[in-house]
Amino acid sequence: FPKRLLVALNWGYGGDHGKNIELAGILDSGLIPEVVERMIKETAKTAFWGFRLHPVQLRQPRYRRLIAELDSFCRAHKNTEWKWSSSVPLPIALRGCSGLVTMQSMSVYEAAALGVKSLVLCPTTRGNGLNAKMFDDLVEAGFVTKAAWGLHECRSWMEALTKEDGSTFQLNADSAWRDTL
Repeated sequence: FPKRLLVALNWGYGGDHGKNIELAGILDSGLIPEVVERMIKETAKTAFWGFRLHPVQLRQPRYRRLIAELDSFCRAHKNTEWKWSSSVPLPIALRGCSGLVTMQSMSVYEAAALGVKSLVLCPTTRGNGLNAKMFDDLVEAGFVTKAAWGLHECRSWMEALTKEDGSTFQLNADSAWRDTL
């Protein structure tokens, strides 16, 4: 496959995390954005997609149904898998990846350090959303694109992917600590 993408899955989109009530209902499946499902089908011969479950999803029994649905989805789409991508350390999963796709996983920072660009899809990270400032440092450095749900936007991002030198992104630790306070 010419392109290899890692999808960093998030919890909370299925109404499964009371603190993140603003995320409930954003994803119909609670797990995979519809645009990602459409991209997987469209790129059946040109891209391989690995899904990385969040450790919380792997450990807690309440996620068994979602994992079963993901497993079924991957069996139906031969250009996908989830077991290897969810079990190896993140740097190993990112090695050889063309890009990372996520709703809003902090794994975009590890990806940037390894020169892998990310596509962030959560509507709360755009415009006046609750998390609109999230990842702005990576957007400015050219490692994150925040995109709407459009198939055209996602396809364009994917087609333009090139591996970068991760050393070009350096998180300013002092400003990062100040921003968290």
